[in-house]
Amino acid sequence: VDDGTQPRCLQRILHPSDLLSHNTELQLAYTKVFSYLYLGNSRQGRSSEFMTQHGITHVLNVSEEPCASSVYLRVKCMQVPLIDGPAHDLLSILPPAIQFVEEARLKGGRALVYCTNGLSRSVAVLLAYMVSTRKYSLSSAYRTLQTLRPTIAPHVCFLTQLVEYEALVHQAFQHARRRTRSANV
Repeated sequence: VDDGTQPRCLQRILHPSDLLSHNTELQLAYTKVFSYLYLGNSRQGRSSEFMTQHGITHVLNVSEEPCASSVYLRVKCMQVPLIDGPAHDLLSILPPAIQFVEEARLKGGRALVYCTNGLSRSVAVLLAYMVSTRKYSLSSAYRTLQTLRPTIAPHVCFLTQLVEYEALVHQAFQHARRRTRSANV
């Protein structure tokens, strides 16, 4: 319900038309974010056929459910058991998660980042990835992902932590820039 009290980016909006199945798991299609990076849900995350069809070499599972054994045997998997709620520390899992996705890119592979529905936890990790490695601002990363996948709905607690993360990344960039300038003098 839009009561006008929250900024649009903090609202969790999902419409009945987003459901492609009558079960409790959302069956949204995957989203290609970059040529080497896909956002999906547990349906794609458990599908070795999906991995083969899209050339996936790395799977980042951002949920409590372990990687499917059929997938685990075919690609490099990393599980980050992030809980979708206010009690979880997103910032603590970002460095290894971002490094894992970057490894796929640097090795010429393709990564799938997924959580149960592909709406909150995996989106939060991708937003952090875009801020730290692709030099997006958090708001432009959010708008970009929302354009590609209109149903994104990262938990408010993750967005709050991402604002803090963006400030840390910006501070690190500024520090590196100053160090480079002083080395060139």
